[in-house]
Amino acid sequence: MTIATILFTYNRSRHTRQVLDSLSRNTILPDKLYIFQDGPKETTNKEEWEAVGNVINNVSWCDTEVVISDQNKGLANSIKSGVCKVFQLYDAVIVLEDDCVSHPQFMEYMVKALKKYEQNKEVYHIGASSEPVDAEGNGTDAYFMGRINSCGWGTWKDRWEQFNNDYTMIAQIKRDERLYEWFKLWGEDTEACVLGNIDGTSDSWAAFWALTVIMKKGYCLAPYESLITNIGFDNTGVHSKDVQPILKLRSNEKTEKIVLPDKIEFVRNYKKVFSNYYPWTNPAVKNAYYKDVALDLLEMAQKRIMIADYLRRNGIQNIALWGRGRI
Repeated sequence: MTIATILFTYNRSRHTRQVLDSLSRNTILPDKLYIFQDGPKETTNKEEWEAVGNVINNVSWCDTEVVISDQNKGLANSIKSGVCKVFQLYDAVIVLEDDCVSHPQFMEYMVKALKKYEQNKEVYHIGASSEPVDAEGNGTDAYFMGRINSCGWGTWKDRWEQFNNDYTMIAQIKRDERLYEWFKLWGEDTEACVLGNIDGTSDSWAAFWALTVIMKKGYCLAPYESLITNIGFDNTGVHSKDVQPILKLRSNEKTEKIVLPDKIEFVRNYKKVFSNYYPWTNPAVKNAYYKDVALDLLEMAQKRIMIADYLRRNGIQNIALWGRGRI
C-alpha cells in the first residue's frame, strides 16, 4: 500500500512553519509530502500569502511536491480537489491543515492504522485528534466511534471514492428511522454546516464526509490522547475562531509503542458518552423555543399551576434547559 501525506495551507506562514517543523520531528517521515496552497482573494494579505510560498518551497527534509493555486478555491474545494489529485497515484492519504501541529508519533500512528485496517472495509476514517469526552478504555491507544474528525486524518482511496457531496443526504437520512437515530447521535451538528454552505456562512467539506460515513454506519478510529494540537483558535483562520476545545494531549515525551485495537467495534459506552456531544440546535430555533418556554412558565406562575403537573399532563418526560441568568 502506498501512502502520501498532504498539507493544505493558505496565508498563515507562522502556523505553516510550526506544522512543518513538527512533522519533520516525527519518528516516521512522509514518503512523499504534497503541499497545496490556495490562491489569494482580493482581500488576502499578499505579503503573508507570499511568505507561505517561501516556507513551503524550502522544505528539504523529505520529498515534496508543492502545488500553488492561481485562484482562490476556498477550503472545501481545495481539500476535495487536492485529495482526489493525490489519490490518482496513491492508495491512502494522511491529511493535515496549516493549524495542525503533530505529536512526534503522529505519522507512526497514522501509518500503522492505515495498514492495519486497510482490508476492513467498514473502517472509513482514521482520526488523530481526540474528542473531549470520557470514552471507556479498551487497553489500547485508540477506539472506534461513528464520527470523523478532520483535525489530522487519513483514509483509503476506495473509501474516499464513496464521498458524497449531495445536499439531499440529510433528507434521505431523516426518511430512514434507524439511520436518523444514528444521525442524531453522530451528526446532528452537520446540518448547520450544510445549510451554512448554502447561505455562505461556512465552506465545509467535512460535514459531507461525516454524513457519507454516517450513511454507511462506518467506523472511525480516534485516539484517547490527541496526537494533534490545533493552533488555529487564535482568530487568524477563516473557519476556526477563538474557542479551543480542551483535549487530552499525548505528551511529546511519551514514546511508547502505539497499540491499536484488533476488534472492530464501537467503544462500549458510546451512546452515553456521545449522546450530548454532537446533537446541536440552530441558535435561532433555540431562541424561539426559549421564548416560548419562558412565556409558558410565566403563564403557569401567574395561574399558580405546578410545573410538574403541566409536564405530566402533556406527557413530557425529558427536559432540556437553555439560557442563562435568573430564568
